[in-house]
Amino acid sequence: MSSEAGMVEGGVLPWRSLRAAMALPARFIGVGAINTAVGLSLIQLGLWLGLGDYPANAFGYAGGFGCSYLLHRRVTFRADNGDHGRQLPRFAAAAALAYALNLLVVAGGQRLGLGGTIVPHIAATGVYAVAFYWLSRRFVFPDTGNEGADQDWPAQVEAAVQSRWLAAVLVFAAMLPMAFVATPPLVDAAGHMGRWIVQVDGGASPILRQWYDFKWGLLGNLGCDLLAQALIPVIGPEAALRAIVAMILGVQVLGVLALSRAVHGRIAPTAFFALPFVFGYPFQYGFLNFLLGEGFALLALALWIVMGRNGQARLRPWVFAVIGFGLWLAHTLALALFLIGAFCASVARATEGERLTIPVLWRAGLPLLPAVVLPLLAMVNAPHGASEPFAYDHMIAKVIYPFRALRDAWMLWDVVSIGLVSLAIYWFARGGRFAHDRGLVGFAVVLLAIYLVMPNTIQESQYADMRLVPLLFMLPLIAARPLEANGRAFAAGLAVVGLLFTGARWAGNGIAMAQRATEFAKALSVLDALPVGTNLVTFYPLRCEPRVTWNFDRRDHISGYALSRRIVFDSRQWQMSAGQLLRVHNSAAVPYDYERQIAVFDVPCGDKPGIHQAFAQLGPGIDRVWVIGVWSGLSFPGWQPYVTAGDSVLFRRSPAEGRANAR
Repeated sequence: MSSEAGMVEGGVLPWRSLRAAMALPARFIGVGAINTAVGLSLIQLGLWLGLGDYPANAFGYAGGFGCSYLLHRRVTFRADNGDHGRQLPRFAAAAALAYALNLLVVAGGQRLGLGGTIVPHIAATGVYAVAFYWLSRRFVFPDTGNEGADQDWPAQVEAAVQSRWLAAVLVFAAMLPMAFVATPPLVDAAGHMGRWIVQVDGGASPILRQWYDFKWGLLGNLGCDLLAQALIPVIGPEAALRAIVAMILGVQVLGVLALSRAVHGRIAPTAFFALPFVFGYPFQYGFLNFLLGEGFALLALALWIVMGRNGQARLRPWVFAVIGFGLWLAHTLALALFLIGAFCASVARATEGERLTIPVLWRAGLPLLPAVVLPLLAMVNAPHGASEPFAYDHMIAKVIYPFRALRDAWMLWDVVSIGLVSLAIYWFARGGRFAHDRGLVGFAVVLLAIYLVMPNTIQESQYADMRLVPLLFMLPLIAARPLEANGRAFAAGLAVVGLLFTGARWAGNGIAMAQRATEFAKALSVLDALPVGTNLVTFYPLRCEPRVTWNFDRRDHISGYALSRRIVFDSRQWQMSAGQLLRVHNSAAVPYDYERQIAVFDVPCGDKPGIHQAFAQLGPGIDRVWVIGVWSGLSFPGWQPYVTAGDSVLFRRSPAEGRANAR
């Protein structure tokens, strides 16, 4: 067998062959990018002019038709010597058919509640492009523009799927939204940033020192905190937050692809269906340390499997004695996920030729013991205080969380996406056309059992069970691979569908994020009027009778930006005896000096205070309050609003109230 043939069989075509295979698609994409920019610009113009979805869509594609024909004829397919009389009608027919598919997607978008936005038009553009490329190459310009290209399209797709370039593109695409949002609109993200500022300051600022203490110690929840310690002095806190969120997304994507390659020897097309979950429900909440740790855990599991397959079983425990400590340092659950996954992978490998017995389980688990030695020693010396070890508060939510695994902005689109993924998992498991990695299947089963019995709050950390839900979908998808008997066309088609699905999901996630970032910017605009060093209390009142909103408000901890921009007191910081190193000492703000897991509501709600009661409890040391989510007509005796931006309002004590307090 030649070396080149061996590379092809191993799943990686040489770069030269890949470059030749992708020359024509690359030209098509380049020309399509120009046409897409023109078309989408005209569509957006039509929407702004009030044309509606269908007229705006037609306006965009009609305006780009002439440009599309000339550029594709001359640049993409190099058919400028051909017959216009034959090519132009065929080009029009191909465009019409692709456009009909485009309209179907727009109609589907309207049914999903996305009418009047650019989202369905972006998805429709992708469908149009794929259909139009195939028709143009096979029907309009069948005998031109293919110099040096491999006519076997499944081989071209396989080359692209296995190339490092596609992995790099996917990692870059996942990270890209952070380049376009000034404020990542994730619930907890700004709160993390506020803690990082105090941490990096190290007590140097007299303003921060009067309210906060931060003492370093070993804790299984420091992944992003350590990154922030390195980044903030160089690029500042808000840029560091964006960089860390981008890194989390990239590490998660890389973890999925690396694990698929580790268990199958190549990236299986089924793994692409797992990629949308990197923007899932836990990400929207901004569980940054956990998500970073989860991505590292997937990478560590991939390395564990590869080292075992390569005969490095003796070296592996020593390597993972260090890696295990790093995973625990990022997040305790990251180490737990790795240990469960590695144990299941080792058991699956050990039972390939024998029954499952106690000695087999012992031999599978023994090499993992070094990975827990350093974390156990660190936990013994960790700065723990008294805390509730766990709580079962929302058990019914375990049934609901799987339906919310992709929850973002549009309920129908997110639920339909979960439905499609669930059908894909069922097909992969029961269709008879797929093989499965037994280790990952076992990992998924064990993780499901843990999810069903684990508490929702562990060491004061809420939503502990919800964080596992995306993995319950991702693992079966990564575990599956199409059988070779199906043929290369089947695998290639599955890869294209998976990438299109991921692209559609990520496009929606990016657009929703940009829209929410605009809402953040409007709410934050009031901070310009806030004096530096203000002893500020921030309220985010909930509704006692909640309104069911799928696209929930992410501004719960937005006050972290007030600390960043105006060096003020942030009353929404967490103080957790077992999960944070930050301590708050601001008696003037008591009982609202830190996030006590006791919410403030619009009206008294059970034993929880209403917003008017909360204002009345504020002592004279607090003369400014920031309220997020103000509803019309909200007012408080002795306080007056002085800066308003939508439902974001800064209040200050009225002069008469201030004089009375002085007396």
